[in-house]
Amino acid sequence: MFVPLLLVCFLFGFTHAQTITYYTVIKNTRSEDKSYVIGGIQFNGDLEACKSQCENTPECVVFNYNVEGKYCYLNSADKETKYQEGYDRYIKYVVDATSPINGLWSAWSDPILVSGTTCSDMISERTRLCNNPPPSNSGLDCVGESKETIVSDCLKNVYSLTESTRAENKDNLIELYFGNAEDCQARCDLLDTCLNFDYNIDSEYCYLHSVTAETKKQDGYSKYIKFTVDTSKDVNGGWGAWGKWEDGPGEHCSNRVRKRTRLCDSPPRFNDGLDW
Repeated sequence: MFVPLLLVCFLFGFTHAQTITYYTVIKNTRSEDKSYVIGGIQFNGDLEACKSQCENTPECVVFNYNVEGKYCYLNSADKETKYQEGYDRYIKYVVDATSPINGLWSAWSDPILVSGTTCSDMISERTRLCNNPPPSNSGLDCVGESKETIVSDCLKNVYSLTESTRAENKDNLIELYFGNAEDCQARCDLLDTCLNFDYNIDSEYCYLHSVTAETKKQDGYSKYIKFTVDTSKDVNGGWGAWGKWEDGPGEHCSNRVRKRTRLCDSPPRFNDGLDW
């Protein structure tokens, strides 16, 4: 009985030594659902301590790390996530160390300014390392560059919103696109010919248009008009369209007050530009 026990212990130790744990990081992201937090509590420690804690916790598959507070939440599942500044999400991978392991890139570093002083001439660089994990056992190196040059782009697209409105006709329709309002804005940003889109709120799709033409009232739709502004310069704000009339106090025609509002978002003011 004594010898087989020794053999089992030896084999278990040998198997454990043949695995490598590494993490991929997604910055400014955390898990949405807290029901998967192991133990329902946070673990206090720096990044390396959180990695070690997750590595030594078999049910841990991902952890959310608070950069400033230096603590983390270990999760047993990687479910819905959301954008949140100050948090980084680390996904755990356990691989067989005896097989070829291809290298994977780490996350990009924050950009570092290398030249220029204004938005229009600033050039920055960011770097990444092939260590997530590094290649081993004849595995392949990472594909791509370890350094990237970023030339500042001062142009930014902004949108004014008019509710319960859509284009009168579809003569200038570019395409029908499915997604929420942010998805439709991103799609319109990619198309130079896109000047506006009509968004269906309930069904979450939009019609992208190449011309800002006549509009009509229609509940359930919102019209987004694109403006491209140079954020390196002073940009004066401009009024958006008036909203719908709303009834105020008063019961009779002689004393009833109605009101409507509009936003200074066509375009919004930038830098030292003027409000309207």
